[in-house]
Amino acid sequence: MKPKKLLGLALSLLFSAQALGADRAMAAQRVLRTPTHLHAPAARKPLNYTPDILLVMPNARTDKDDVQKSLDELHGTVIGSMGEGRLKCLIVKTEKGKLVETENKMKKDKKDFFCVGRDYQVEADGNPTGSAPNDPNYSSEWYITTMNCQKAWSKSTGSGVTVAIMDTGCQSTNPDLSGKTQKGFDATSFWAHMMGLAGVPSSVATVAGGIGLGLAEATNGGAQTDVMGHGTEVATSCAATMNNSVDSAGVAPDATIYPIRIANGKGMTDPIAIQAGILQAMIKGIKIINISYGFQPPFGLTNPALFPTMHAYMAFYHEIYGGIIFMSAGNDSSFDPTPNLGYVNIVSAIEPNLELTSFSNYGNCITYTAPGDGIVCSQRDGTKASVAGTSFSSPICAGIAALVWSANPGLSNRQVEGIITSSCAGTILADQSQYYGHGMPDANIAVNLAVGNFPNQ
Repeated sequence: MKPKKLLGLALSLLFSAQALGADRAMAAQRVLRTPTHLHAPAARKPLNYTPDILLVMPNARTDKDDVQKSLDELHGTVIGSMGEGRLKCLIVKTEKGKLVETENKMKKDKKDFFCVGRDYQVEADGNPTGSAPNDPNYSSEWYITTMNCQKAWSKSTGSGVTVAIMDTGCQSTNPDLSGKTQKGFDATSFWAHMMGLAGVPSSVATVAGGIGLGLAEATNGGAQTDVMGHGTEVATSCAATMNNSVDSAGVAPDATIYPIRIANGKGMTDPIAIQAGILQAMIKGIKIINISYGFQPPFGLTNPALFPTMHAYMAFYHEIYGGIIFMSAGNDSSFDPTPNLGYVNIVSAIEPNLELTSFSNYGNCITYTAPGDGIVCSQRDGTKASVAGTSFSSPICAGIAALVWSANPGLSNRQVEGIITSSCAGTILADQSQYYGHGMPDANIAVNLAVGNFPNQ
């Protein structure tokens, strides 16, 4: 490195250290507590899946005729597909009652098939239960103060950044989402599943090896109507408008929401809808996704063995496309045996005394923790809601990422994650990582680091 560059880097690091010293000292006072009141996990519920349907990703280098020959031998019928190249995923109907047998044979065929999984059904991870903004419930938002958001807002409010909320839709008529919620995409549509997605920009098509042809966004109904209410609460936790004299203020109050409906009116989703949602996020150039869904470990969305095609899509989104995914840890009071994955940030939930909530899942897969109890947000009809669940700690972390990227749009996804991780310094002890991951992000430290473009990864 040239002397001038070395001098510049040294000065930058010195400035960052001086500017952040006081904030780090403050963060050290917010040490998370070792959990003392974890509940025994409830009896595991059965994980349902669509009968006689498999999700199959062929090896990209295998000739399509060879793949079809193998499918014919197994009496598997392709009823739809999504993606192209490395993201090609076939939706295969097996012979009636032969799903397990066909699945096992496909998994053994490493030459033709990259990964094979079932269409499992999972549910939402939440139970709806500068100067200070004028939003009437702002004073109840303890997590805004705890995560130092108000100081961060003098430098960044999330403007210019879009967060994809993959959920039950977002009610665009809600005053806290009005004017900032895009049309979005309904990934639960049969044709969205079966025919893929269209309107692919050439830059994305090049990266993804093509992302399918078929349904254009213009023909899709969008997701500006929330079919259950969960998505609106998640979205307002992340990015409720500030200073509009309504309800609450989100962590990133000026961020834009792109709703992607992945769930039905009962709050259930599947990997087909999630994969379609990830494709759509890439098509729209969106770099932050929140998914507040799961199931009791080890059967949750965190498990790549159960959801191999979905994890292949998530890994592509992070490693190749350069996006960031936040996912809720789940509310089963259970240990999650999944190792840390790297390409998805799994978020546990803490309560106001800075201890893990009694309902939050935990394990080595946890990347961060964030407030998830007594979260003030907004319901579909615009009225106040006080909710609890990792469903809300996850979008709160996504809001921190929006603040960072808004402060410095030139950062890579790895730099953003590195900054968020650095902002957690001092909040956990060594033996707490299975509960809190790197710890609780500090919005102000993160934004200051982003402005200084540090750390450089």
